[in-house]
Formats: sequence, structure tokens, C-alpha cells
Amino acid sequence: MSERDVDGYYHVDCELSDNIVKHRYWSLPSNCARLLTDGHYELEGFNEPVLFARFSSGNNRIKRFLSKILTLGLKAGDRFELAINPEARRMRVTKIDIRSDFLLEPPPSGI
Repeated sequence: MSERDVDGYYHVDCELSDNIVKHRYWSLPSNCARLLTDGHYELEGFNEPVLFARFSSGNNRIKRFLSKILTLGLKAGDRFELAINPEARRMRVTKIDIRSDFLLEPPPSGI
């Protein structure tokens, strides 16, 4: 997670796995969850808020979050940046484009 930016947002890089998309279950990383209190948060670009909740199991979830970001065109394998402003109770999601000019290739065979 990044340091707080000038607008009061913390930033964290995330990735949607096949399992997350299939089961529609995403648990917020604990370093982010410590910043939040239970309740509604505005997700930029959506009229309906998302709901942050802590469970007795130790999981921290943002309910209605995954279904909303999938409507943005994100899919399994995509990376995104989650920006959170705890005091303003605002969040935003930005897709991280993978640089096509920076691809790791396997070494030539025999090495």
C-alpha cells in the first residue's frame, strides 16, 4: 500500500484471479482494512455505495464491490488499483494496463 497522496487517498495494487471472479468473493487486504470503519463508502462512478464489513472469521469484505468493478469490464487476470480515502469514505478503481513492451520471455531452450 502506498503512502497517502495529496488528496488523502491510499493506493493498493490488486489482481482479479479466476477464483475470485468465479466465486464472487474478494477479501480486502488487512493493511487496507485497518484504515476503514464498518459502513457505506462511495465508489466513484456508481450511484449505489459499497459496504465495508468485518466478519468474526477475520475476513474484511467490501460488499457489492466485485459486482460493480466487473461492470467496468475487468475480468480474471486483470490488475487494478484501489484508491481509498478513509475520512471522506470514498473509493475508486483504476485498471492497470500491462505494458506490452515489457514481457518476460522464457530463456532459449538448453540454458
